[in-house]
Amino acid sequence: MPKGDWSRYATHGGLTGKGAPYIPEGRSERELVRLQSLGHLLFYLRPRQLLNLRDLQYATGGQVKVPDPTTVRGCAALGLFAWRLFIHIMRSAVRKVFRAGGAAGAA
Repeated sequence: MPKGDWSRYATHGGLTGKGAPYIPEGRSERELVRLQSLGHLLFYLRPRQLLNLRDLQYATGGQVKVPDPTTVRGCAALGLFAWRLFIHIMRSAVRKVFRAGGAAGAA
């Protein structure tokens, strides 16, 4: 995308595949997408956000069961979930790197 093309602007453009409307000099679009993903992870995995998960259970009428973070068992369950999420994200990132490297090496 040409530098400064705001016609395709989206607040989460890097995560939705629309691309960045502006790429500062010295940065790459891939780096901006990675930083945006990291920012989302750091924001939504804050302790305060994790404590707000109880609101999700209330909002869904009990259809979504969320462990109680005020108990040892609930903290352990949330920790296990966070660990599994981290492993999933790392595996996805490694797959993307190998796919990109494989595609570049084949060309």
